[in-house]
Amino acid sequence: PPARAPPPPGPVPTSYPTDPAVERSFDHFWANKAGPDGIPLQTYYAQGMTAVARQMKSSPNVICYGALNEPWPGTNYSSCLTGCPDLESQLLAPFYARMTAAVRAGASRARSAGGGRCRVCGCP
Repeated sequence: PPARAPPPPGPVPTSYPTDPAVERSFDHFWANKAGPDGIPLQTYYAQGMTAVARQMKSSPNVICYGALNEPWPGTNYSSCLTGCPDLESQLLAPFYARMTAAVRAGASRARSAGGGRCRVCGCP
């Protein structure tokens, strides 16, 4: 089995800027780096979102699908000291659009949190 990473040096998400592994993970994620098999990380993520939406599309208890909990810009987090405008405009907006499309590929009437007007349920 792969080696396990040590626990974060503090509570999540306050440990993000002090944990180089977490920061590099987000750097790779936002850059959409290829995984070990050459498939980009966000492509895997989108495939997972599609699969979950497809599996749950007939469940009356699903309100929406959350695209990403506690996003972080990675090593370039200085703009987050004033509210993360770079994260929102340059990384999250295109990511949320892509994940909303992925969710709707699995369930055409589904809602994805993060995209759209409602931050709680993602209702368009």
